[in-house]
Formats: sequence, C-alpha cells, structure tokens
Amino acid sequence: MSWPGGTSTIYFQTSNGDEIETLPNPEQESTQIREENVGSEPISNHENETVNADVENLPSIRRRKLNSKVWKEFTKYKEDGIEWATCKHCERKFHGSSKKGTTHLKNHLERCHRRNRNPGEGASVETHDLIAPTVVKEKSVIDEELNNSDAARIIVKYGFSSLKSIKADILHVYREEKEKLRGYFNKLSCHFHLKFEWYDMEYILVVLYFIDDNWVLKNRIIDFAFERYEWDFSDIVKGLLLDLNVDKNICSIVTGISGEDLHLFSTNSWISKRALLPFNENLLPIHWLVDNLKRTVKNGPSWMAELFSEIKKSFSYVRESPSNENRFRIALIKAKSMGRKVSSHGLPKKWIFDELEVLGSALGYKEAFCELETIDHNFRVINLTDERWYKTTVAYECAHVLKDAADNLSRSKYTTANVYFPKVCDVYMKLLQWEESDNSYVREIASSIREKYFDKYWSQCNLALVIAVVLDPRFKMEMVVGWYKEIYGEDANTRLREIINEVNNVYNEYAKVPRMLDTLGRPCRSSNSELDLYLMDPKIPSVEEFDILAWWRTKSQKYPTLARMARDYLAMPISTPGFTSDSCHLGSELYNIFHCDGLDVALKKALVCTKSWLKSPQHD
Repeated sequence: MSWPGGTSTIYFQTSNGDEIETLPNPEQESTQIREENVGSEPISNHENETVNADVENLPSIRRRKLNSKVWKEFTKYKEDGIEWATCKHCERKFHGSSKKGTTHLKNHLERCHRRNRNPGEGASVETHDLIAPTVVKEKSVIDEELNNSDAARIIVKYGFSSLKSIKADILHVYREEKEKLRGYFNKLSCHFHLKFEWYDMEYILVVLYFIDDNWVLKNRIIDFAFERYEWDFSDIVKGLLLDLNVDKNICSIVTGISGEDLHLFSTNSWISKRALLPFNENLLPIHWLVDNLKRTVKNGPSWMAELFSEIKKSFSYVRESPSNENRFRIALIKAKSMGRKVSSHGLPKKWIFDELEVLGSALGYKEAFCELETIDHNFRVINLTDERWYKTTVAYECAHVLKDAADNLSRSKYTTANVYFPKVCDVYMKLLQWEESDNSYVREIASSIREKYFDKYWSQCNLALVIAVVLDPRFKMEMVVGWYKEIYGEDANTRLREIINEVNNVYNEYAKVPRMLDTLGRPCRSSNSELDLYLMDPKIPSVEEFDILAWWRTKSQKYPTLARMARDYLAMPISTPGFTSDSCHLGSELYNIFHCDGLDVALKKALVCTKSWLKSPQHD
C-alpha cells in the first residue's frame, strides 16, 4: 500500500500474530541513502539486524482490515484449540482463525524471502519497552547495504533506545549534520536570535531563530544544558556560535531564565563586541510576562500572600477531619436556608494550586465560612474578618482582570513579533489606571505588579516591540503615537522623540548612511531615507488575516534596507511557544531522549540536536 508522496508502508507483527502498519517508512529513506552512497563500503551482512523501533510508540499505527484469500500457500491446523496457519515456503506460523482475517497472510507472502527470492530467512518481531531494541529477522528497517553512519542516521531519525553500542557512529552523524547546518547558515543572508528555553524545568535548550531566504520563520536546536547550573555554560555557547560561524550575526538573546543562572553577562558582552548590527541584550519572551501576570497573589503586595495563606488554612481545616467536614456541611445548609448566596458547591478542595480558583472558591463559600464561625469555636482562630473578606474580593477581581490580559497576550495565533506592542500597551494602561484608583488595595496591587515585573519587561523589550510594529505596514508609526499619548500623557511628545530617535539609530546601523552635520553640529539629512519613504507611503488596509512576511518578501526590492531590518526584528522569538508546548511535534520525542536511561550526556546531546536537524533538513 502506498501513501501520498510515494511513501511505502512498514508492517510489524505483534505478539498475538496481528499485523500493524506504520508511517513514515525509513526503508524508503534507506534506499535513497543507499543510492546516494554508490561505491561506499557497505556494513557487514548480518542475519539479524538490531534496530530501535518501539512498536507501541510508532507514528500513525492502526490495525489492518483482514480480507484476503491466500490459503493455497498456507497449511491450516489446530493446536490446543487455537487455529494456526503455516507458510508453505518458510514455515512461519500465524494465527489462522477466520476472525483474524487473511490480510496479514497475504502481506507475509509479498515479503516472504523463500517465496520471492532465496530460501533461508524467516521473520519475527519482538517488541519491548523504550530501553530495549526491537529485533527484525525477516527484513531490517535499516538496509544491509547502508554504511554504519547512514544506519545511525536513520535510527536517530526514526527511533532510539539502547544506542550505546553505536555511540561512535551517532557522534559521527552528529558532526556531519552539524557541518551541514553550518553550511546552511552560511548561505543565509539573515541574522539570528539566540534563545534559551526551559525544557521539563530541568534542561535548557539552546535554539537559533531566523527567517530564511524564502521568508519563512524557522528555528534550530544547537545544544542543551544538562543541568540548570553549568559553570562553563557561557563558554559552551560561545564555542557553538563560533563552530557554526554565526558568532557575528546574533542580533538578540531571548530568555525568561535568570541571567545569573545562565551566566549571561560575559556572553552578552562577547556577542555585543562581535555583532555587526545592534545587539538586543536579554529580551524577555511574552510568556515571562504572562506567567507573572497570572501570579498576582505571589507577585502582589505582602498582604495578598498573607491573605492567601489564611484562606488555604480555612480549606485545610474543613478537610482535616470527618467532624470538621460535617460541621461545615451544617453551616452550608444553614446559610442556604437563611437565603444567603453560596455559589460554590460541595466541600472545599484541600489542595488547590491555581490562585484565582482559590480566591473564587473562597468567595463562593463566604457565607458558609461565616456561619461556621458561629458553630465551631476552633475555626474562629483563623479569624476571617470582614476586612479580610473585602481584601479577598479586591484581590480576586484584580487577579481575574490580569489573567484575562495574560490570556489575551498568549492567545495570538501569529508567531512574528509585530502583534504584541498593542497587547502589552493595553496591560500597561490597566496598571496605570489602577494606580489612580480610589481604592488603596487596588493601587497597591497595580504598583507592586508594575514595579516588580512590568517595568522590567517594558524597559528591556519596548524598543524591539516598537520597531516590529512600525515595520507592520498596517500600523507603521500611527499605533506607537496613539499608545504613547495614552500611556505618557503630557510627556508623550518627549517620549515619542526619544523612541523615534532610537528607531532611526537602528535603521542607520542597517543602512550605514554617513550622517551629515549642520553648522551647529546637529545631524541632518540631505534626502529622504528608505524609512522616511516607507512611513510616508499610505498604510495598507488593516485586515486580521495578514501575512507580514509575504508582504516584506514582495517589497524587498523597493525597501532593501528595511526588508533586512524586518527580517531580523520580525523573527524575534518573543512570542513562540517553544519546544515545551503541546504544539511542538518534537516535544514528546525530546522527552524520551532526556529520560532514556543508560545514555550519557554526550550521546543525549548528539541525539537531541541531530534528531531536530533530521526532522528539519538543512536543504529545506
């Protein structure tokens, strides 16, 4: 059976005799590699090939519908009440029950060596757990004519487990693919963004993001830190960038991980000195801001943490013993009978980790807790006063608004950086408005969140966000002017002059335009720059479904300098979900590598990088 694109199907027999098919087919790829390697030394011919293909985890597995008639070439018999069918050519035994059908028998005949070629080979498949290999006796997934490096390349791409025996081959493949990656990078005319991403909160992936010559946003894993604190991590990163010959083409570092944890100070300084264009140090990904906005209680004023602790004590007290639960039920029934509003149902959960859920659940039980104080003297010790309930209401309402704002930030379906300036400005405005509130608790929450987290994000990312939105032909400078007037009020003109000067400085670095001075020593221009012409051109209609990369690809001849700038700034990985998200096709496979016992660090690193490179070939 063939699939679209000419991909062949591989069949494996399970322990009960059924056959399953899988996609894609590494045998087809082995044929392609074999044809490319004509004249190379083949690996030794073994009857049994050991490959790592975990049948339970193979992609696109489904059971075959059994409907063929092939009994002329099988002998059917019963043994211990079970029907069996034995191939007359190779004497291999299969389930022969009519309930099993005959498709698996027909498939066997199509591949039976004694029937179709030379006698002497049978077939069996044994499946084990992740750590044990699969033995394929009838026909190895890895063709016998491949050399060791090609065999290792296919194993890395399609599955892995006990690979220590071919570690040298895998490391050799890693070096080969790394050299291909280096060549691929050297052919590109773009710059790169270096991103450090948490993976499973234990490993740090090192990833390069860029827009290729076809104006497609792409990324490549280049390494990972096995432990959170690797004292030579900075030196490792520098070495990698030098090896890949991209050390002078890094235009930003993006990470939500503490710079102290990664020892980034020396890395930033080193890259900045080598960079051919303006280097943006330590940009923060949007999820850093999202996470901190959702932790209003933890990141808010100190009274919020104290209040949160008292509420959780109330929940724990109710679930502490059957007698406490019973008294709470009585209080709950009594509160409802008196017409008081109780919006939460059942018993409070003893363990709730979401801040907003804790606050909302507590408010839903407020009347029941108040009634519990009248019938349970021990509960009064927690002392949930009217003032504390008022604080709880304020905290919940603020946390709910900030969570909605955070969800709006993370909800965008676009991965380019141009869409985030207005979203971030909207959060900024909410915090500034709260700081003018008549409610002192609201003011404290807003000031705490802004001072601890938002100001840091704004100071480190504002210029990059502004440049990205200015390079969106639907908005240009108009959106920046509008939001700056709202945020800065009377200081808006001064702030706008400052940010426009910074944008022009970045543009001039890309254009390398000699700056002329007037008689007073001030910069002047003798003609309009590309940036001026672009900003003077009419904006295009604002439509939601807009491919900004396609637009800049078509305008790269008209605005060559701005197109280079757009290609770099739109590629900033501030919005990408990264390799830890559910949407990442490599996520689960990387997890298996990281948690595969028996593999040393060098082998894990080689597998992680090589697998990601083979999934995204350098010639694409």
